[in-house]
Amino acid sequence: MDKIFDSVDMKMVEKFEKSISEVLSIYLISSANKQGLIDDKMKEYIIHNI
Repeated sequence: MDKIFDSVDMKMVEKFEKSISEVLSIYLISSANKQGLIDDKMKEYIIHNI
């Protein structure tokens, strides 16, 4: 286990955090679209600009 933690650097952690936040953002945007809060054009625009 120590070998794994020793090989992980901050750059890898930041990349992982960014990936998770992008996935959650896309999920929330899609959910808002399904609920009718935003239309398809707005959904695509927001996702494209993430």
